[in-house]
Amino acid sequence: MGKDQTNLLAKYKTHLVAWNKTHNLVSKKQAQNIDDHIADSLIISSSLNKNVVDLGSGGGLPGI
Repeated sequence: MGKDQTNLLAKYKTHLVAWNKTHNLVSKKQAQNIDDHIADSLIISSSLNKNVVDLGSGGGLPGI
């Protein structure tokens, strides 16, 4: 993963934690493990093609 991607993920995490306070995007228990959830969601990234469509994953992390 490149420096730009790492920076974007850090910004994503910051926004997720901040917005979670008012919108309950992830449970408090899950927010403590956010890095693990992000890593789990990105595990398949090397297998993805150029075009990806998110078909209704909601606010969950699998939609990254």
